[in-house]
Amino acid sequence: MLGWLTRIVISLSVIGVLTFDALSIGLASLTVSDAANGAAIAARDVYDNSPGNRVAAFAAADRFADQHGVVLDPSHFVISKDGRITVTVTKVAQTMVFEHIPPLTEWTLRSATATSGKVR
Repeated sequence: MLGWLTRIVISLSVIGVLTFDALSIGLASLTVSDAANGAAIAARDVYDNSPGNRVAAFAAADRFADQHGVVLDPSHFVISKDGRITVTVTKVAQTMVFEHIPPLTEWTLRSATATSGKVR
């Protein structure tokens, strides 16, 4: 039978690991949202300076995403007719437990979509 001190240590360890995973997922959600906004703005800025150059705009968004530890989804990079640029980025949260348990793995994948303002 386990002693009371052992039970407390094990309980606190489990709570600590679950708290770490929850905070990691929360931080990834904030990071991915900010990175999506930044990538959309970076793409719009390049598109402003070289109108019609979709490749350069995508490259700017991709570079920004890479620098901020997220992945730009090329299939969700859209430049609308009015000049708004929409991007979607994803990030996998680094966790201790959630990423190893299949039903919980999907919680570690964070995604965000952002749209920039119109081209000037």
